[in-house]
Parts: sequence; C-alpha cells; structure tokens
Amino acid sequence: AIIESDQFRSIHSSFGIFIDNYLTTLPMKKGLSSSAAVCVLTVRCFDAVYGLGLTVEQVMELAYLGEMYTPSRCGRMDQCVAIGEGIGVMEFSGGSCSLRRLFCQSPLYFVVADLNSSKDTVVILRDLSSCFPFPQNPTQALMHEYVNGSFHIAQAAIGHIEQGHISALGDCMNSAQELFDRCAIPNCPSQLTSPVLHAMMDVLLGGVWAGLVLAVKGIGSQGDGSVQILCKDCDTQQKVLKYITEVCHLDGFTIIIPASEGSS
Repeated sequence: AIIESDQFRSIHSSFGIFIDNYLTTLPMKKGLSSSAAVCVLTVRCFDAVYGLGLTVEQVMELAYLGEMYTPSRCGRMDQCVAIGEGIGVMEFSGGSCSLRRLFCQSPLYFVVADLNSSKDTVVILRDLSSCFPFPQNPTQALMHEYVNGSFHIAQAAIGHIEQGHISALGDCMNSAQELFDRCAIPNCPSQLTSPVLHAMMDVLLGGVWAGLVLAVKGIGSQGDGSVQILCKDCDTQQKVLKYITEVCHLDGFTIIIPASEGSS
C-alpha cells in the first residue's frame, strides 16, 4: 500500500521500511477487510519504526488514503480494524469519520465462515456507488432507502449491545440483511444474489437451530464471500463451528467479544 499525505510527506520526505508478511490467517477477497488490514498494518509499522505517535484516527486516515491507490478502493468503514480488539461504532459526517469503542454488556459469540465461493468487491462497490449522490431511476433510489433504514437499525443495535439484549441484536442483524437484499440486490444482481449465503441463512435460521442461532448475515459489501453468525451462547457457537467445518466443509473460526469492564 502507498501511504499518502501532504503533511506526512513534508515531515518525512525520505524514509522507508521492509515488511515481511510471513503469515496470513485472514481470508482474502471474502469481504473481511483484508486489504484494509494490510493498509493499517503498513501504517502501524511506520508508526512503530519511526515513533510517529499516530492516533487511531490518523492511522485510519493514512490507511484509507493508501487504499485509494489500489483497485479495491474500499470505503472508510473497513479501516475500523485499527481499533483492535473489542467492538466499535463508526460515525460519518461528510468526508470524515470517527471511531469509538462501544460498551458491551454481555459477551457476543460469533462464528465467521468463508463460503468457499467468490465475489467481486470492485463490481459491487462500482454498482452501488453509482446510485449516489442522486438516483437516476427507482431501482437506484432503493439504495437511498437502504441508507436511511440501516441508520435506524444500527442505532437500535447499539442500544441492544449496551444493554445486553442479544436476541434483539440478532433481530436487528436479520432486519439489516433483509433490507440489504431488498434494496441492494436489484442494483448488483450478478454479485449480490449470493445463493450460497442465502442457502446458509435458510438452514441456520430455522429447524434445529431455531432459538440457538440468533442471526445470519453477510459481511461488508456482501456477496458470496463470508458469513457472520451470531450464536446464543458459547456451546451453540462450538456446535455451529462444527457444523460449518464438518458438514458444510467450509473454513470457519470463532470470535468472542467479551463483556466490557464494569458490566453486570
């Protein structure tokens, strides 16, 4: 990644580092912000070697500017990986954004799985971005409906996380997926019809999993890249992971977001 900033360049006009990325455990081209992780890693390395004392916001900004030189041209949201462990809220205002750590009342048990299919993030972002700033037809207007609706869903989800209402959080995630499907699929059907993702949703949101799996949702720009599954508890999380790996023959891993210090 190329890290670009006029102010940064003027202070450090001649410097460089060599990064040996000897191990990669994050699946690439699966909607898990792998490119943003590389960009943040690069900025962190410069920060560590040169003692720049960059804030999280500065790391995010430089990583974002660097990614703008790559074909993916992902949005600022992907740079949230700069926060590290925990769960955060990104708030956008015009061309800027802020990131803050969110209080989590109860542990959250997720399973993330590679759907072992494919997606084209560049195509997805191109087609969805074409709906803004002004829609050219009713289909593109659906994405404006999605933005408004997802804002209210996100606000409700924040409250549920802070209050420990995990089942309600699952309802928010499922509602967000339904809204995305209704509004985004018509604008990029080649990538967002995502039959593998929706087949997974059909299986895990009913039958023997009912009440145990609280939500099944696509990740990032979605498509058949990866899936995130919110589980009721740790026991369910392990059962879902076993199902994903042994029955579906997919690569998966667990994520536990612990309760914040001071939670009851």
